[in-house]
Amino acid sequence: MTITFKTGIVAIAAAALGAICLPTLSQACTYRGGVIKAEVEALNTALEKGDYAKLQETALMMGGMDLSAIAEQLETAFPDGFTDCITIEQREEVGGMTQTMTSFVASNSVLYVKWLSTLENGKVMVITFNMDTDASAVLATLR
Repeated sequence: MTITFKTGIVAIAAAALGAICLPTLSQACTYRGGVIKAEVEALNTALEKGDYAKLQETALMMGGMDLSAIAEQLETAFPDGFTDCITIEQREEVGGMTQTMTSFVASNSVLYVKWLSTLENGKVMVITFNMDTDASAVLATLR
């Protein structure tokens, strides 16, 4: 896991989250086409609500990753969470890899997040994600 700062704003990259089994969730973020994945929606929901403890808990369930440092940084940068989120890009590749880019709108900024998931033995696994307030930085990670 790598955590970096850009001019005082959080920029985060984390890898190897693992798998999670979740019940069907209501849609947290507006989708403009694409397929809603419960695993990604669980992370979107926690992030949008500013429930960083739930974000950390969900990541731990997904593969044992400790996101306490990330949760603390998000709490500092976005203490009230976000007022809206929109999934603005989703790319699904042959073989099952899916990249989902979501924007989270806060009162003072926008946080862009790319979730990378794969399908393993019929289960969706979120294996990496990138977060940054600079859309270009996240777009550069799209494959």
